[in-house]
Parts: sequence; C-alpha cells; structure tokens
Amino acid sequence: MASRGGGRGRGRGQLTFNMEAVGIGKGDALPPPTLQPSPLFPPLEFHPVPLPAGEEGEYVLALKQELRGAMRQLPYFIRPAVPKRDVERYSDKYQMSGPIDNAIDWNPDWRRLPRELKIRVRKLQKERE
Repeated sequence: MASRGGGRGRGRGQLTFNMEAVGIGKGDALPPPTLQPSPLFPPLEFHPVPLPAGEEGEYVLALKQELRGAMRQLPYFIRPAVPKRDVERYSDKYQMSGPIDNAIDWNPDWRRLPRELKIRVRKLQKERE
C-alpha cells in the first residue's frame, strides 16, 4: 500500500521561523489585528518654507515656467502616451483618426553624431549574371 503523500518535512503545526527574532517570546500574546490601513505618508517634522514674495520671487518663478515651456518644445521631450480604452472595439480600427500626437519628429544634425548612428538606406543591387 502506498503512503498518503505529504513527505515534505515533519511537524506541520510548527512555525518555520524564530519568533524571538521578531520580538515575540514564547507564551506572549500576539499583537491585536489592525483594522485600519496604515497612513500613506508619515507626518511632516519640518514644514516647507513659503515661496519668497516680491519682485525677485516672481521673476524666478517666471524664469522657471519659461524654462519648462522651452524644454517641452525640444525634440527630445517625450510626450506621455494616450491611455488606451479597456476594451478594444471592432469599429475603432476603421475610424479615421487625425495625425498621431505621440510621433516623434526628430531631425538631428548628422554632422554632430557618429557615423555608426547615421541611418543608411541600402539599395538593392541587381543580380549579376
């Protein structure tokens, strides 16, 4: 007669780790279950300093906004992808859509890049007989 499986060690009721390492001694009561989720962020010890008021603060803020706007116009700025619908419908394939906003129009200055990165279009050679 064959045995009834379960040959992966003995003592099924025993714990597999040392409870003293966690901080619970033998015979101690386990901590009560938590009924609320833990807070997302701990409370702040130091509050942020308010923005400087006056002309200088406004000037720095205007410079920052101008820099961020200029960075978005660079060809290296990658726009976030448009989130897809959760269900793809058959008719979605055949609807006419405008130009794709996420396409990257990048025309680099090839004189500044190494020759290995340059795009080469190979022309098919006619077979020689």
